[in-house]
Amino acid sequence: MSQRSERKKRQAMARQRALSQNAITGNALDRRASVTTTTSQTHVSQYSGPIPPPELLQSYEEILPGSADRILAVFENQTAHRINMESTVIRGDNSRSWAGLACGLIVSLAAMAVSAFAIHNGAALAGTLLAGGSLSSLVGVFVYGTKIRKEERQGRQRR
Repeated sequence: MSQRSERKKRQAMARQRALSQNAITGNALDRRASVTTTTSQTHVSQYSGPIPPPELLQSYEEILPGSADRILAVFENQTAHRINMESTVIRGDNSRSWAGLACGLIVSLAAMAVSAFAIHNGAALAGTLLAGGSLSSLVGVFVYGTKIRKEERQGRQRR
């Protein structure tokens, strides 16, 4: 016989001995499953926004005195930071807008000067085409910018 079959045979005999011992001592093995009932209750609450509701702030204050003031200070600091960042962005946008206008003015004046120089030196067709092309480009840029700003305003009004 192999070692495996020997081991299985010994295990089976040990089980039979245990069963017969339990029968002799009156401890019959109960193979019925025991049923345990557990009841749990969960309360979930949530809030939206940077400041917790007053009840929760009061709970924090009871657990750790001064915590409500710290929570409000964090909110106030975050608000001041956001306002500062928005102001920086707006100032940057304004600066870029003025820089764009200045560059547009310089380019258009240079184009007009070159076209006037060309017309004055006998290249009327080239000077006229340069002036017309420059003016057409400027009008196109302003029309496009106006359209984009109008779409942005309409998008903000929908929100």
